[in-house]
Amino acid sequence: MRKLPAQSCWNQFAALWAFLNSVTFSVTGIYYVNQVGLNPLELILIGTAMETAAFLFEVPTGVVADVYSRRASIVFGLFLTGVAILVIGAHPTFWVVTAGAFLFGLASTFISGAIDAWLADEIGVDNIGPAYFRGAQLGYAGAFVGIFVGVSLATLSLTLPIFLAGGSMIALSLYFLLGMPETGFHPVPREGRGSWKAMGTTFSEGIGQIRSKPILIGLFSIAAVMGMYSEGVDRLSEPHFLKNFEFPSIGELEPVLWLGAIRAIALLLSIAGTAITKRYVDPSQSRQARTGLIVITFLEILGTAGFALSGHFILAIAWIWLAGMARSAAGPIYRTWLNQNLDSRSRATVLSMSSQMDAFGQIAGGPIVGSIGLAVSLRAALGFSALILSPALWIYTRLGVPNNDARIAGSDGLGG
Repeated sequence: MRKLPAQSCWNQFAALWAFLNSVTFSVTGIYYVNQVGLNPLELILIGTAMETAAFLFEVPTGVVADVYSRRASIVFGLFLTGVAILVIGAHPTFWVVTAGAFLFGLASTFISGAIDAWLADEIGVDNIGPAYFRGAQLGYAGAFVGIFVGVSLATLSLTLPIFLAGGSMIALSLYFLLGMPETGFHPVPREGRGSWKAMGTTFSEGIGQIRSKPILIGLFSIAAVMGMYSEGVDRLSEPHFLKNFEFPSIGELEPVLWLGAIRAIALLLSIAGTAITKRYVDPSQSRQARTGLIVITFLEILGTAGFALSGHFILAIAWIWLAGMARSAAGPIYRTWLNQNLDSRSRATVLSMSSQMDAFGQIAGGPIVGSIGLAVSLRAALGFSALILSPALWIYTRLGVPNNDARIAGSDGLGG
């Protein structure tokens, strides 16, 4: 098989990765509640298991990707993701699902830093902004189709889409093993790869980057805050719909179909939100990036708070759509801003450190939010999640902007 052009490979990865994850996770919320019988705290603990794996292994796998091969790391991560999905659907018990979630978190560490570092090396750091926006739109389109596939299969069996997605993810890893190029990456020389010194040097270079660029400290802090926020919203939104609202009776439209429709429209809105953001925000311009992220984060807080407090089914849907659209629009801006402040040699390592901060936030915030959901209510837990996100607004206002508003520089700091 001939190697794919890098841009085409990225586009296919973005669409297919999102499609298969959507097939899986369009039904796992109902699978966890109705078939496994999990309570709010157990739902959060599953996410905590996933993020614990990410926290423990993000940096080691990022270092390995920088020393050996980003392509190999991505391919292995895809394979392990498929195995993890199969484990999640293997048996409807808390401990089996938790084991699958831990394995899924481990698999994600092989992909998270490596895929962004691979893209920057293959197409150039100056081109990653448009590539991220294009990848985000293709990802939302793939996820949109995945919802319909997952929900349709779930009408036959809740575990059928999980098993098919897991097997397809393994097949996808074989496809990229044969077709993914790697021409821009320069690994550590073969004689130095097996030494701990080489890996230690790469890790030290990553730490050095962070210390020398205060803007990275700010962006990493935001990653932690986002992690604390997202864990509650991601795990408790569907249980909130299932337990606190009566779904309107429209023919044979069962809750699984309602939730699928809500997800599908949310993805269409995310595509629109990303297109609008791409038109009006240039993430390579620091002032635009900062202002855009402040506005978007405020809308995300507003949408989440409205979702938590609303007692009307239709209004709750509108609020969660607003929060989701804002969250999706922020992603390409944040990733571009972060990447443009990194050196190629340790790019995957530093990106993995950013993902590790997100995982740390989820581990720290998840059990607290889950406990509130169990002891008080799901509304209180989701409202607390909105409150958790508010410090991100302050941090964004403190990220330095150069006077000439040129491309984001490594000297950008925290401060006015």
